[in-house]
Amino acid sequence: MNQLAVITMVRNEADVIESFVRHALLTADAVCVIDHASTDATGDILQSLQDEGLSLTVCRYDGAAQVQAELLNELMEQAFAAGADLVLPLDADEFLWPGKAEGNMAGMRNILQQLDPARVYAMDWVTCQAQVKDGYLPQRAKWRAQQPEPIAKILIGRAAWQATHCRITQGNHQAVVQGEDGMWQRIVPERVEGVFLAHFPWRSREQAAAKAAVGWLANVAKYSCQTDRANHWRAAFQALQQGKWPERPKLAAPQKLAVPPEDLRIGLRYTASQPIDVLSRVLTVGEQLAEALRETQVLHTQPLVSIILPYTGDLPALQQSWDSLQREGYPYEEYLILPMAAAKGEPDGAGRIRGEDLSGGGVPTEDARGGQAALMDFLSQAPARGPVMLLQGGTMDARLADLRQSIHGDYIQWLLPGDQILPGKLTKMVTSLASNENIDIVLSNGVQTQETAETQTGGANRQARGCAGTRPTGRPDVLELPVTETFMLGDGTQLADYLTEGHRLSGGLCAMLIRRRVMEAKDWLHAALGSDGRLHADALCRALLHGTTYGAMQQPQAQPGGQVFG
Repeated sequence: MNQLAVITMVRNEADVIESFVRHALLTADAVCVIDHASTDATGDILQSLQDEGLSLTVCRYDGAAQVQAELLNELMEQAFAAGADLVLPLDADEFLWPGKAEGNMAGMRNILQQLDPARVYAMDWVTCQAQVKDGYLPQRAKWRAQQPEPIAKILIGRAAWQATHCRITQGNHQAVVQGEDGMWQRIVPERVEGVFLAHFPWRSREQAAAKAAVGWLANVAKYSCQTDRANHWRAAFQALQQGKWPERPKLAAPQKLAVPPEDLRIGLRYTASQPIDVLSRVLTVGEQLAEALRETQVLHTQPLVSIILPYTGDLPALQQSWDSLQREGYPYEEYLILPMAAAKGEPDGAGRIRGEDLSGGGVPTEDARGGQAALMDFLSQAPARGPVMLLQGGTMDARLADLRQSIHGDYIQWLLPGDQILPGKLTKMVTSLASNENIDIVLSNGVQTQETAETQTGGANRQARGCAGTRPTGRPDVLELPVTETFMLGDGTQLADYLTEGHRLSGGLCAMLIRRRVMEAKDWLHAALGSDGRLHADALCRALLHGTTYGAMQQPQAQPGGQVFG
């Protein structure tokens, strides 16, 4: 039996997203959603639907441009990899609908089951309207246009995609394949009989205005104003510029739209009527575009970030951190592997070396030699955007001296074993430091894991003394900065003094980006060396913060791996 996956990219669709997901899952086996920087309740509703246990996956994209086609093509590949036989890209205002008045979802599902995954299909796209009131949208369906729109929507089979490597175009209207001459050619699809897509573009005047304004701005960010893409948004945007609000369109030769019986049993649990502030949404996307412009200007100068990765012998943990760097996507990096001493007597893990200094000092055991060989093999094959250097000093003091000579970047990122940084972190933090000379370090809180959330206790609810309101995370020794604004400044000395009481920040070192001059002022962290001659992470963090001004970002940018060396 064909497995059907519905994929979509949505933005500010709180009034319809629950209806969309519940209706799609009457037919589809899975729904995959990309939330494009929604500022309304869309994200909360999707989270509630996931918590309910529905076959729904959600990820978020916070970029400015309307890269719908690019992201949906990635999502299509992931859906096929997960076992889907058919992938249907939709918008949140589109609903699978039986073609006959007496049709039902079960019959429509049977039609889809008989489709050939070796083909690309076209589905009729019919403009519909619903009664203007709250509730499950399909139950409010009232009228449909007599004829479908001149353009259709596509449905792609797994075997067709594997054979052609076809791509979805923006708007999900075509599947194209690249010819030998490099030109993209349209695949002529087969029409699906007995099923159409009910399209409900109009839900209120404010909703239509906000969607057109935000959509056109995002479209310009990708293509410029000189484009023939999304002309329907352009026209509505230009009308708004002239002070004209959109009006409810009239359907040509409207017909009664029968509601499938399965939809009559569906209710909403998380959707609430909320006013739509068009100006607020336009200002939000305007700020997003301005930020993207500044990031582009900074990246044009190619600022180098030096990535320091301490290595304790745990190769899988190093690889986890390395993989996060590749997903993060910053283009100008160098990588410095800093060997640490593995704890003697520690049980072996995959790739872990026991009881030897990993720098190569002394007489290494067979385990140590094998571990170093595995490390060198990994580094020789791992993808990297810049040079990779393994620091070889015999003592930690010598390795730090080697580190001082080897770093070329103006900005420094530490990643302890297993730490992960989130996509876009370095671009955001480099932009902040490059644009604000009064800031020495940019940091954020860490991503709160499920385990941390489940262990929250009232006993940890106390403020950090003398520190601008750090707050508990659920563990008494791990604290979060209460960043109530998008960005705020703080006194690093005040925070460092509090951390001497045995507390750690939820983001740890991986949630920081440090100016090189800070490292230079700290004598390249010799102050963080303990009496045992080893580097201690907590002392390192305190040394970096002391005497500095930090900027704290509201959005978490990293997920510590839980390992603390030293």
